[in-house]
Amino acid sequence: MLFLPLILLLGIVTSYDDIKHGKIRNRYIIYALVASVIVNSILFFAGLIDFSYIIRLSATVLFALIIGFFIWYIGYWSAGDAKLFTAFTALIPLTAYKQPGNPLLHLIVNIFVPIFLFFIIYVLIRTNIQQKMGIVKRTLHWKNIANYLLTIFSIGWIVSFLFGMLKNSIYPNLPQNMLINLVCIMIFSSALMKLSEMNFMKRIGVDYLKITIAIALLRIVFNFQQMLLLSFWQNFIITTLIYGLVMIALNEISDLFINHVDIPLLKEGMIPAEDVIKTKKGYIKQKISSYSQMSSSKSIFEANADGLTKKDIKKLNGLYKKRKIEEHLAVQQTIPFAPFISLGALLTVVCGGSFITIIISLFS
Repeated sequence: MLFLPLILLLGIVTSYDDIKHGKIRNRYIIYALVASVIVNSILFFAGLIDFSYIIRLSATVLFALIIGFFIWYIGYWSAGDAKLFTAFTALIPLTAYKQPGNPLLHLIVNIFVPIFLFFIIYVLIRTNIQQKMGIVKRTLHWKNIANYLLTIFSIGWIVSFLFGMLKNSIYPNLPQNMLINLVCIMIFSSALMKLSEMNFMKRIGVDYLKITIAIALLRIVFNFQQMLLLSFWQNFIITTLIYGLVMIALNEISDLFINHVDIPLLKEGMIPAEDVIKTKKGYIKQKISSYSQMSSSKSIFEANADGLTKKDIKKLNGLYKKRKIEEHLAVQQTIPFAPFISLGALLTVVCGGSFITIIISLFS
């Protein structure tokens, strides 16, 4: 494969850069896109691919750009990660996807499942018995359990509905399993949380809880027959357990990667681990409980997954000088995503699609 050395090279240089310097340089993305154009042009003029292939690849890259920045918008990775995701999409030939279904779905699963597994394993390794017991206690809190059950029941139905539409119209052999569903549920639920935090939603009194309850009620009405099946409840309980485990890992791992930085020493791009909220009595700090949670409408931040802006730092320094906030801010150490995105691209090429499908086929 002509593109494999380019995929390996892009993965190595961007992973090193992300680990060493905490960023992905735009020039590597540009080099990758230019290389894709050159190689595909050579293949086109050599008669090895046709114009319809170019159109399909261009559409896939465009959708990758949209999806990548959507995932950035809901807070799962940085803008640099979104651009790297797009670059890998341009370098992976469509002929590499041997499994049925959308190429981008395979790539997303191959990226995010290893990330979630890393988070879970890291938390298990880095915590002692007392901390693990605390995690279990928080996991079993009735509010957390209710939240997980409601999310899987409501958002899971939406994901299943969309998969059904795709199977009936575009991808009749679209693969669907519990882990693929889980990744989609996490992305959809984060997007819904982001939507519910918008000012116009707050003005009409609609929040994430109300939306998910409404969806759940609709499911009870229109999907009641499926709920009578034992297999439905088995999948529902297992998916909820896995989802809860991942969400707890996301929350707990943030505590393992926190530094307290003096406000005068804050730098642009640092990711806050706590919000600074304006209240009637003054300013208070509030923990940001997961990577996907953005600042509230009362926050002084404009920060997103790319971290603090110059404007944010100026506000914090102003409040600190007026002694309205404490001298430290909890800051999240960044976890380099480029190695996971690179690994996902290689898994996609090697497996011809989702590695989850390969694993399932080995045990079926």
